[in-house]
Amino acid sequence: MIIKEKIKNIDINDKIFEELKLEYKDFNTWFNKLIENDEDCFITKNNDKLTSIMILKLNEKDSSQISYKDNVLKIRTLKVEDKNKGIGTSYMNIIHDLAVSNNIKYIYYTSLTCQRLYSYRFLLIMLPIFCRNIAYIG
Repeated sequence: MIIKEKIKNIDINDKIFEELKLEYKDFNTWFNKLIENDEDCFITKNNDKLTSIMILKLNEKDSSQISYKDNVLKIRTLKVEDKNKGIGTSYMNIIHDLAVSNNIKYIYYTSLTCQRLYSYRFLLIMLPIFCRNIAYIG
């Protein structure tokens, strides 16, 4: 079951973050900034171990990454280790619900190698394919 949790309640040393830390040298600084800002995330657990995490940002206006004036939803981090249980699909449903309830026009993610911006209708169809075996952080 996916639950909404404060990032300050998530252990930065959890195993789920190991690969992300290797790929993103400023991970600890970024994560601590999320804690300072009292941000939320969505998680799943199995035997008190994180098995997935999704961190979003509503109405992203960071002009260094995107220049759209419409409401934008940024997928900051999406990592699922507990595969074939419908967790990714459930995350897509959360993204859809947030997009509809907040009149989001665009959803985007940033990976270490590329950035993509999609209309949310296209993304809801394609994102499960993009995210099958990849973790994003931004």
